Amino acid sequence: MLAAMWILKAFFLGFGLFVGGLVLMVVVGIVGAIVKGSVQTGPATALSAIFAATIWNPFFYLALLGCILIGVSIVGSRGTPVP
Repeated sequence: MLAAMWILKAFFLGFGLFVGGLVLMVVVGIVGAIVKGSVQTGPATALSAIFAATIWNPFFYLALLGCILIGVSIVGSRGTPVP
């Protein structure tokens, strides 16, 4: 059972990288658009703007897959299993 835990660790590492990058991308995108003046500032940002940058974007899913593969590569590259 402990030998198979590296798969779970790899998934959580990849997913953590993905979530961190997602948060950074959304914050930088919204702040950058406000600074450039292309977005009118208001009390809230429309959900469609966030969806357009995330779940409607095919690169969103490609980045998720890439981050999980990076996590598997990092954790699986260890010579000895981590208990």
